[in-house]
Amino acid sequence: MRLITTQVYIKMNRVIEENQQKNIAHQQVIELYEDRISTNENSFLLSEVLDISYKSSSTNFGTLYLHTNQGLFPYHIETEPGTFLVEFKKLKHNYS
Repeated sequence: MRLITTQVYIKMNRVIEENQQKNIAHQQVIELYEDRISTNENSFLLSEVLDISYKSSSTNFGTLYLHTNQGLFPYHIETEPGTFLVEFKKLKHNYS
């Protein structure tokens, strides 16, 4: 299926080096296809995604939430997900 749009998110990994805990940020991508949403760790058919919401924060990050029939999946993002949300809602409307 065809890729529609993407949204970069930040995954934080905690590591211990020389007896000190460090947080390392990794950029990863949420991909919206005509039939599914995929991340490095998960893939959901559009029929499994009930909704997507976004909550901005006073920090540098906001949180994009995927509401699925498997639970709620939060993703920390640095940019507004406007295009991603609009394209998802178009697909979801056409898919229903």
